[in-house]
Amino acid sequence: LGLAKDRLDNLILTSYRLQALIQQLKAMKVSPKKMEKITNERTTVKEEIAQASVEYLRTAVRVLREVKKLKDEQPQKTISFSLESPIDYERSEVTQFPLSYDSLKFDVQYFRKEENTQSNDTHSKTIG
Repeated sequence: LGLAKDRLDNLILTSYRLQALIQQLKAMKVSPKKMEKITNERTTVKEEIAQASVEYLRTAVRVLREVKKLKDEQPQKTISFSLESPIDYERSEVTQFPLSYDSLKFDVQYFRKEENTQSNDTHSKTIG
């Protein structure tokens, strides 16, 4: 399930990057004839996104069915039920684990639009 999701995410990110590249080339007034290969590649990526979406959906449904089947096969439905904590805080200690950078995924897109309405006149009016 994770591999199918990663493939879909990578294709979507590639599509965003290609679209940004197309917009940059348009802003630089590159002729559409020269951008034809990039535009065709983006169309191909969109088709791959559709295929990867279907693959991800099929994988997710299959995994959910397998999990449900395994849960239904288990004779014990609840593991435990108690109000007391099983942790002995007097004998427990905090253990630090190293943070692995390659297991973190940051797919962040942040846009911010600001307008500055302040001027020298504005500042002088607040002072005087």
